[in-house]
Amino acid sequence: MAMIVCSECDCTIEHFKADKMATLYGNCEACKKKRASR
Repeated sequence: MAMIVCSECDCTIEHFKADKMATLYGNCEACKKKRASR
């Protein structure tokens, strides 16, 4: 499963693991907006 790294927050693997949507998005505002739009 691909990790999509956000250019806004430059997420690391650890960043992803800390998030419920670990396969897609991090915790910056841009990622939150992307996650909300799904």
